[in-house]
Amino acid sequence: MLTPVLELYRPASSAAVKFKTVLAEGENRIPYAGATVLVSLSGGAIWFAKTDLLGRGDIPVSEIIARAGEKSETITLSVSVALNETVDEKRLVFSRSELLLLSRSAAEKKVSEGNVLAKAGRIEEALLRYRQAVRIAPDFPKAAYNEALACEKLGRRRVAISAYSEYLLRFPSEVSDREAVKGKILLLARGLDPPPPVPSELHGLLGQAGAAALGGNPFEALRLYEIVQSAAPWWAEGYYGAGTVFFHLAVQNSFAYAVGAVRNFENFLAAARPEDARVETVRAKVREIRKIKEGIDAPKTVSVH
Repeated sequence: MLTPVLELYRPASSAAVKFKTVLAEGENRIPYAGATVLVSLSGGAIWFAKTDLLGRGDIPVSEIIARAGEKSETITLSVSVALNETVDEKRLVFSRSELLLLSRSAAEKKVSEGNVLAKAGRIEEALLRYRQAVRIAPDFPKAAYNEALACEKLGRRRVAISAYSEYLLRFPSEVSDREAVKGKILLLARGLDPPPPVPSELHGLLGQAGAAALGGNPFEALRLYEIVQSAAPWWAEGYYGAGTVFFHLAVQNSFAYAVGAVRNFENFLAAARPEDARVETVRAKVREIRKIKEGIDAPKTVSVH
């Protein structure tokens, strides 16, 4: 009688746990093609996988991480195959950090391959590698950024805008070049007709930011405005609100906040429609700030008697 046999392989450098199933009868072995394999995790997640014509299959590390959840530090993976009421099951135990390292390493390899292709002018192929890297390691900022950059180079403006916005939202603490990315999005969005849509929930978030500012909590307002800017960097409202808060902080507290006011007001001017009634007022505020700064930075002379 044929019995199923499962072999499960711990990944060394790949981004997947690989397995192989065969049907055994005495000394004979044949691939168990098209077998349904049950996969489960110690946290309770259960799903199915299929083998190919050679009885092989794999379980992406990124899927294991996603299904395990963030609270699981130790993850037990169980894989089983059955035939004629006979079951063969194998298990592997991982630490969460081990799985994250495996996925990041595999993603870095894909990004490196993409970079080589991009330098050779093969942007479409490079984009494919970057997207593979994002699927392997969704928490890898470089992969997400390069995916957006490749879309930009291919002239896919709306897709690039969406990818850059996703990058800003997903990596708020890791992105040191946030303002440069916002600038890219503002340039890409310029002249688009119709302009990219603004998610409806951002209107509510904008209202919360305004209420925080009026309620004497400017830093909470700035935090909320930053979320609005990240989710819709082409939308003028997030910049106007943040610029106004920074402007009041500069006037009432410290002129050091003027840098934030100018940065946000300039982004507002880049995003706003020419007919927006606030444009001239904002330009006047920027001129005012720069004039004050020139006075502060001017060399001081001391009279000698």
